[in-house]
Formats: sequence, C-alpha cells, structure tokens
Amino acid sequence: MTRGVSRPAARMRNVTRVDHHHFHGWQVCLKRGGQRHQRYFADEGDRQAGLRRALLWRDRMAAVLPPPRKFKKRFALNTTGVIGVTLARQRTRGGRLVHYYCATWFDERGQRRKRSFSVAKYGRREAWARAIEARRNALAVLLQPAGRGGASDGRQRERLSR
Repeated sequence: MTRGVSRPAARMRNVTRVDHHHFHGWQVCLKRGGQRHQRYFADEGDRQAGLRRALLWRDRMAAVLPPPRKFKKRFALNTTGVIGVTLARQRTRGGRLVHYYCATWFDERGQRRKRSFSVAKYGRREAWARAIEARRNALAVLLQPAGRGGASDGRQRERLSR
C-alpha cells in the first residue's frame, strides 16, 4: 500500500472519471520522462467494464514504462542551478542596489531559515559557493539521525527536559 493514501485511492491512482455531456467513461493518464501517456475508456453501457479496461491498460503501461521519478527537478525560474539558493537584489534606504546570494531551508520546527552572502563583499562566485555550503551544512544537521550529538540535539534535549 502506498504510504499516506487509502486503499481505494491507491487502486484508482492515475484513473479519473469523465462525465461530460455525451462522454461517460474513464481517463487514464501516466506521465514519464516529460511524456504524457493517456487513454479514454468509454462505458459503452457498463460502467464497471469500462473501469476494468482502464485499470488493466494502466497496469500494463506501468509495467512497460520506466518507474516515476521521485526527485524534484530544478525549478525553471531558479537561475543559480541549486535548489534553495537564489540571487537576490534589494535597494537600500539610500537607493543603492545590493546583490546577494541567499540560502534558505526549513529548520526542525518547520520555520524558514536563511543566510545571505553579499556579492560586493565576497564576489559573485565566492558568495554563491558560500550560500551553497551554508544550505548543505544546515540540511546535513537537519538530516542527522536523532541522538547523533549534533548541535541542535543539546538544545532539543534541554527543551524536552523542562
């Protein structure tokens, strides 16, 4: 069973019901490698038979196609090439434009955290590299197994013992 999805929902994955004017049937849609594989199965008088044909086609196609990817692609608007690192521009009160790379992540409490690195201070490449390193370090601490003695473990234990 798929985690977080009930059995009926997992059984009907990628299959939707279509009832529109003169069209009554089941739509199957699988997406792999940027290509959409879809097919419509009309009821033809028997709604359950149409569903059985749709499920059979879905299962056969899923066996032939490569497994779906579980990782996130780089966001198209992200120009840095690294998820969670952006080049930001901001005007100071004096009106001067400041550029900096900003690393963002969520901490163990689910709050957004960030660190910024000035392009004027470090240069474009060094600021970018420092932002990437800051995000990687923050995620490494966050992804450490509990009880491994990370910096946040002491604070966590202290909070829990109160």
